Amino acid sequence: MGNSPGTSKEACLGLALGKSYNYGTALTDQEDRHIWRLDASGCYSSKSAYNAYFFGVVTFEPWCRLWKTWAPAKCKMFLWLAI
Repeated sequence: MGNSPGTSKEACLGLALGKSYNYGTALTDQEDRHIWRLDASGCYSSKSAYNAYFFGVVTFEPWCRLWKTWAPAKCKMFLWLAI
């Protein structure tokens, strides 16, 4: 094991006994703030959560052409699943 207090046996035992370790955090009388890092404003919105959920997903742009074609529905569905 390393010598850092966060990974030592003494630190684990101390946490189990209810001791708290405060490494690099300054405690103040200020009220806590919740910041949503996935939006520039810092406020949560369902739109920003939705965008974060689908970030990096590959999209299929000509989906509209597939669904508006004259082919029967079972063919459209097959093509949709094949893509």
